[in-house]
Amino acid sequence: MADSFALIKPENLLFSAQVIQQRITELAGEISSDYQGREILVVGALKQSIFLVSDLIRQITVPVVLDFIDVERELDAGLEPVFTISKDLEENLNQKSVLVVQTLVDTGTSM
Repeated sequence: MADSFALIKPENLLFSAQVIQQRITELAGEISSDYQGREILVVGALKQSIFLVSDLIRQITVPVVLDFIDVERELDAGLEPVFTISKDLEENLNQKSVLVVQTLVDTGTSM
């Protein structure tokens, strides 16, 4: 997978690293403001979100608990998507403020 990143050419990028980091900083500020005085359970959708989640939670100023979920998508015989949780949450969601971080949204049906 690491080799696939070598195929990305700078002229094909939509946003520079600086623009992305600036937006992460802005989002972290908004999240910190919105959740002032509360703890957030940040749930990252594996594996793609790991870098975004790590950059984001380093800049959030309210207490954060981190957990991950992994959902696998397969097609059944009728070519309908079937979702299987291959890594479930370890944290209890009851009475928690939950922030789900997913880097790539295709159909939105997995969440």
